[in-house]
Amino acid sequence: MLLAIQGLLVGGYLLIERASEEPGASFPAVPAPRPKRMDREAPKLDYRRADGSTGQLAAHRGKPLLLHFWATWCPPCRRELPSLVELAESGSVAVLMVSLDPDWAAVRQFFGGRVPPGVVLSDAADVEQRFATHVLPESFFVDAAGTMRWRFRGERNWQDDGLRALLRRSTR
Repeated sequence: MLLAIQGLLVGGYLLIERASEEPGASFPAVPAPRPKRMDREAPKLDYRRADGSTGQLAAHRGKPLLLHFWATWCPPCRRELPSLVELAESGSVAVLMVSLDPDWAAVRQFFGGRVPPGVVLSDAADVEQRFATHVLPESFFVDAAGTMRWRFRGERNWQDDGLRALLRRSTR
């Protein structure tokens, strides 16, 4: 009897885990940690665009920006990214989606060959060192002066009205 109960529990757990890794899975029932208020200058960040050109975070000064770190091998990142791309396309806030994948192959495959504007590639070790990013996904709201104001750890639904209101208030 005990083995049957254990089997049911393990089977249920595995079903939940498998569903949470499917691309169309909904956001987790557990809420993401609250954003952490910051007041720190954004570190240097170099990145590569899909067309081979390079850029720097410092070039975005003068306008607020949501800086997002993700990777194609990260299940929460894959679930979260469509809402983030939609946020970027809405134009309500500039979004830089920094993939920490080792090269463009997986990123291009993830997007079906057409990488959206705002998706760039950077060195994972450099990002980890400069931004103290150890768990993905992670995002930072950087104000127009280049100061990181908010840190968002974990998966989020960027279409959430409360989250969008926080971003709108922060862009003023």
